[in-house]
Amino acid sequence: MTRIDHPARVRQVLGDAHDAAKYGVGLSGLAACVGMAPRSLRRFLTRHGRDDLVAPLQANDETLRVGGPGADSGLRGVMS
Repeated sequence: MTRIDHPARVRQVLGDAHDAAKYGVGLSGLAACVGMAPRSLRRFLTRHGRDDLVAPLQANDETLRVGGPGADSGLRGVMS
């Protein structure tokens, strides 16, 4: 069993993905937080039956990219 497939890690990442989709975090931001590449995270979600979260996370990425809601959440100063 690899580290990423450990049951506790799976539960943690799936819970984080659910919260991220709910609160407007994008796929790339979530991937950075959980230590995965966005493509790997997409495959991980699909493999664990949560491919329903991929589309909202990608939509959040697009919204943030074009400067929509949440784009100026105060993190800009932290990132620069």
